[in-house]
Amino acid sequence: MLRNTNPFFYYGLIPISSVLLFFSVRYYYNFLNDGKTTQTIFFKSCSVLIILLIALLAPSNFLFNPLPGNVMLFLTGGLFFSLIGDIALAIPANKAKITGIISFMIVQSLYTSAFFTYTNVDDFIIPAVICVVISLFVLYRLRAMPPAVFILFLLYGIFVSVMTGTAIGGIVTGVHQRAAALFAFGAVMFFLSDILLSLYYLHVFIKKPLDKKTFRGFCIQYSTIFYFIGQYVIAVTMFYFL
Repeated sequence: MLRNTNPFFYYGLIPISSVLLFFSVRYYYNFLNDGKTTQTIFFKSCSVLIILLIALLAPSNFLFNPLPGNVMLFLTGGLFFSLIGDIALAIPANKAKITGIISFMIVQSLYTSAFFTYTNVDDFIIPAVICVVISLFVLYRLRAMPPAVFILFLLYGIFVSVMTGTAIGGIVTGVHQRAAALFAFGAVMFFLSDILLSLYYLHVFIKKPLDKKTFRGFCIQYSTIFYFIGQYVIAVTMFYFL
């Protein structure tokens, strides 16, 4: 059962925001393919702002009803730094992309903190280790990158793996069950998005069946889809904290 009694929140806000997000992401992806940086940044920012608005208006948000452990503050803060990271990653300059990666490391830290107080270490350690192993397997192929960049990617891989493991562990722990299930789903989508984004730079994984352009296009397309689904579900999670 949703926490808020105002029908607008679940009969109005979620459907309207879903439609707006769909068109915003669609325009973002089209401009991304066309190489139009300004429009890409604008529509990606709009997409994340729509998701952030959902989080801010969620009935269980810290602005309306603070919860112990600052869960809402961590989740909303994560979405805010996602906005910064998305804008930075859309800028061609290398320094901007480094800023984007660091921003998303902060995002993973905040998301992890949100559920850490509700998750037992025994529940999330195994899924976290599995996610780390998968990340390391993919990142191993990136070892030819400049050492500083490789270390940054490696750290980020560990951060997102721990976040995903913590989210999955929240289901096992059984506290805030519905919110935990949604958050875990969103985290897994986020994790898959990052894996595909890594494979975008590792098109050598596909040796014969697909050409480089086709495979890279596949990775970017589904990385984008999984990313926005993940962020959207994480924002909707706030409606289910009881």
